[in-house]
Amino acid sequence: MAGIIDLMVLISTPLFSRSIFLISVTMALAGFFWALINVNSLPVVVDLAQREKIGGYTRLYYFFSMPAAIASPPFTGLLIDYFDYPVIFYVTVASLLVALYFMTWVTKGEAKTR
Repeated sequence: MAGIIDLMVLISTPLFSRSIFLISVTMALAGFFWALINVNSLPVVVDLAQREKIGGYTRLYYFFSMPAAIASPPFTGLLIDYFDYPVIFYVTVASLLVALYFMTWVTKGEAKTR
C-alpha cells in the first residue's frame, strides 16, 4: 500500500512541475516504489492460494499480467495521439487509485512469523 501511495505522489510530479531535474529525481524514486509493488505481487498471490492451488493462482497471475504488458504500450500511444503526453501521468495515477481501492480488500497475504 505504501508503494502504491508513494508511487502515485511521485508519478503526479510532472503534472505540477516543469523542472527536468525534479522530474528526473522523482522518476528515479518512482522506480524504487514500483519495485516495492512488483517484487511483492506474485508472493502475495502465492500466499493467498491453498498449497495444491499455487500453480493455478500463478497461472492466473501471469494470464492477466502478460496481456496487460502487451496491450499497454499501444493503448498508451493511442491516448498520447489524442490527448498529448501528460495523459500518461493522469492515467497512471488513476490506475494506481484503482489498485489502491482493490488492495483495501486484500486481508490475507501478509508476511507470516515462522
